[in-house]
Amino acid sequence: MEILMSRSEIALLENQRYEAMRRHDVATLTRLVAEEMVYMHSNAESDTKEDYLRKVGDGTYVYHRINVSERSITILADTALVFARMAADITVSGRRKAIDNKGLAVWVKDAGRWKLVAYQPTVIPQPSAHGRPVPL
Repeated sequence: MEILMSRSEIALLENQRYEAMRRHDVATLTRLVAEEMVYMHSNAESDTKEDYLRKVGDGTYVYHRINVSERSITILADTALVFARMAADITVSGRRKAIDNKGLAVWVKDAGRWKLVAYQPTVIPQPSAHGRPVPL
């Protein structure tokens, strides 16, 4: 029963995180992420908590639309692994782009509260003209 409750709680926190990203809600993101958080990006760049919050707050990252699907949550003691697909329309440093990733969010329960400690997306390869994914 506790695992089901934890899965529901993590799903709610993930929804809050994505909504906060879309709304530039740095206060909510600050509450949700751990001091040690590392936010990897699909271009292999990474942000610390401080970097990520600053970039969301100052408009470096502007999320216009975020759609999360294919979510599954695995709870291992005080760690939650969230596997999901995230498609979004985003402007990064003034450049608009669409992203389609599968990612892993890692949440850890510390002092009774879940905090995001890591996010790692992987770009979903787009099909070639022949309908097959382009090899990496």
